[in-house]
Amino acid sequence: MDAVILAGGYGTRLKGVWNAPKCLVPIHGKPIIGHLLERLQALSPRCIVLALGHRSQEVLSWVWENTKYNNIEVVIDPVPI
Repeated sequence: MDAVILAGGYGTRLKGVWNAPKCLVPIHGKPIIGHLLERLQALSPRCIVLALGHRSQEVLSWVWENTKYNNIEVVIDPVPI
């Protein structure tokens, strides 16, 4: 099994409330993407694909600094739709 996390939106509904990518919003002290990766790893996927766009470097920085998974691939959409 493979898995895809779509985390490339602008997060416009969070404007003024949160000043970081949506997937980095903390829930119980951990960003949403951390919870997702943890749950996915429990299922032992062959590959986890992060589909990123807007502010992707912030998300990648968090992932590389805070996870030890070696089965993560990244796709960055250069042109938002």
